[in-house]
Amino acid sequence: MEEQPNKDIKSDYLIEVIMSEEAVISEVNDYFIKISGYELKNVKGQKFTFLIDRDMPRKLFEDMVSTVKDGGRWEKIVKNRKRNRQYYWTHWIVFLEDEKIKIRQRQASQTEIISIEETYLEARKREAI
Repeated sequence: MEEQPNKDIKSDYLIEVIMSEEAVISEVNDYFIKISGYELKNVKGQKFTFLIDRDMPRKLFEDMVSTVKDGGRWEKIVKNRKRNRQYYWTHWIVFLEDEKIKIRQRQASQTEIISIEETYLEARKREAI
């Protein structure tokens, strides 16, 4: 029998991904499936980083995991990658609950997207110098 997304995650407007403390995906909600194009069987057991667009610095996510494991809350605008390789921007809120890392995402606003793209563009220019 094929596994289904977690119906107990009660949000129609938030993407939710639940992971182990090792950042391995265990559950997703229907909205994640709708937006990303992935099914639960495609992502369960995978490290979450394969969902992130390659433009995003990996150090950012090392910081996320260490912040959350230390009991902190982590919030950033993140460029995600869909199954069809297109991307979409979301505002991530990440926290630890019941020994699981929970990522709640909402669609990023146009202002947030422009701001973060400008930040990354400036960082790339500095690296090129």
